[in-house]
Amino acid sequence: MTANRFSRCADWASTWRASTPPKTCSPVAAQGRTLRTWTSRSIGRRWRSWICPGATDPSSWPPDDDAALNALGRIATHLQDGGTALIPLFLPDPTPAERFGRIRETTAPDGAVLRVSVVSEERNAAARIQRTVLRYERHADDGSTVLDRPWILHWHTQTGFREIADAAGLATVDVRDTDGAPVSSEAAEFTFLLRRRTD
Repeated sequence: MTANRFSRCADWASTWRASTPPKTCSPVAAQGRTLRTWTSRSIGRRWRSWICPGATDPSSWPPDDDAALNALGRIATHLQDGGTALIPLFLPDPTPAERFGRIRETTAPDGAVLRVSVVSEERNAAARIQRTVLRYERHADDGSTVLDRPWILHWHTQTGFREIADAAGLATVDVRDTDGAPVSSEAAEFTFLLRRRTD
């Protein structure tokens, strides 16, 4: 998610009981610290509101429905009664054929040439998973490094995510676009405002 999009989501969320600074649930990996997932982390306090990065960040979004249910359950656990969570999601398009093998290049401050390209992609619409292999290259006077890394996106339909959230103890308050306008059931980008149930 771009900073601008995140900002617009946060602005919209501010109209919904966000009177205290929201907790972002993007994992933080400090140097020398093991990264913990949402399904296992315990913060030790409860928050009035959370703003989540959503499925655009593969390092922080669960890779399947079961993990998403666990993650939303942990979010619910760390919300105050009636507290809210803002989660932006999207339905990814397949990578266009003409982008495979196309190299994007930039130069690092140390003079190294950095390149990235799409190598391959597998898409399972039934499982709602897209696995794209990206090739990262670094070329410098001291040598070259080439790494292929998978970028896995697991997406949710509005209906499916509403059901998972409900099972996790979070009621859907509203579903909007990133500008705060109502979205249709066919929208490719949408943001869920969830509230912890008190029943």
